[in-house]
Amino acid sequence: MATTSDTEGRMRVMREAVGRHTRDFPLHAPDESVKLPEKDVVLATGTTGVVGARILHELMHDDSVARIYAVNRRHKGQMDTLLERQKIAFAKQDLPSDYLQSEKVILVEANMDEDGLGLSPALLGEVRESVTHIVHNAWRVDFGLPLASFEPNIRSVRCIVDLALSSHLPTPARILFVSSIAAVWLANTSPHASVPEEPAPPDFALINGYGQSKWVAEMILQQSPLQSTIVRIGQVCGAIGSNGSAYWNTVEWFPRVVKSSVTLGCFPSGNARISWIPVDAVARFLVRARSTSSGFLHLVHPRPASWAVLARTISVALGLHLVPYIEWRAKLEGATRGSKANTNRGRLPVAKILPLLPPMLSSRDLGAGEAMDLPNLDMTAASRLLALDENLLGLEQVDERDVQAWVQAWKESGFLYPPKL
Repeated sequence: MATTSDTEGRMRVMREAVGRHTRDFPLHAPDESVKLPEKDVVLATGTTGVVGARILHELMHDDSVARIYAVNRRHKGQMDTLLERQKIAFAKQDLPSDYLQSEKVILVEANMDEDGLGLSPALLGEVRESVTHIVHNAWRVDFGLPLASFEPNIRSVRCIVDLALSSHLPTPARILFVSSIAAVWLANTSPHASVPEEPAPPDFALINGYGQSKWVAEMILQQSPLQSTIVRIGQVCGAIGSNGSAYWNTVEWFPRVVKSSVTLGCFPSGNARISWIPVDAVARFLVRARSTSSGFLHLVHPRPASWAVLARTISVALGLHLVPYIEWRAKLEGATRGSKANTNRGRLPVAKILPLLPPMLSSRDLGAGEAMDLPNLDMTAASRLLALDENLLGLEQVDERDVQAWVQAWKESGFLYPPKL
């Protein structure tokens, strides 16, 4: 358990990171000869990721958007072109890629932690004269790394802010930042209280380096002279119902739990709540939130489902025994000790984030709080946006068919495989 001095030390490092990246913001100096475009021009980052691909798909079909700069990191030694990588990202979610080669979409490789994102002078000038909105989604997802490992991501936030302030338009580009529930994971709320849609203290983010990095990014934007919207998103799952592919990011904690459970031969039971939000709904919400005046928004499923339903479905689909979470966790710990650790490393991916797993599935509401002890998020401002979109307002609850589809998608992708004992 962390001591008070450890906690204070980590918060000091977080505040220092904010300080380093909030010095000497440039002034916005518009060019009077450059007028606002009639339609939105959006720069979106991280579009080859799971959420990012969906964001790009939504923007491509939004008639109020004239052009999209789909910006992704340059990968050293990467043989595939960005177009090929983007097509692969779309294919994983059964999204049509026809529009990727239209004039509306400009695929851009960039160094997001460099001034001007490392863009060529010609392209940088084009961006400065046209971009009205920036959706900053690109971020490393790894719950096992310390804050220092996310420095390039944190630096990218300052570079995005400087890019927006260098705009030649009458008003700088609005920034929508895709944050995470991890930034408030340790919120000290009662079982029925909710984290408000507002800035949070640093101790809420001490769960891991990933959460700390998101908190630092939020504070950089809060201290910048720009108008920005920060969206803290809960657990993102594969699409549900008939809304597309059930594929979801296998580096997330839940797919790790499922794969590890196959090796252990059992799955944790419980009565926890799951407010997981499908990736297609996340993207739809983010695209529609790009012009909101709200500084903070929270997004989780408005109609939570039950872990018990999920557990029963997985038990049947994979032939696993259901055991209490505490027993499952003890079995996992036993399989990662001593000589077993190396043998089981690839088959127990959740072991990498074992220190983050709570001692109980949910310690709130007699075990019926949010799974993994995630906090309750207030959605007052977000609900007003949800109400404006009938597809989001009528979002289906996660059910057995969705869980079956996730399992099938993981099998087809090769993520799940029979354990070799």
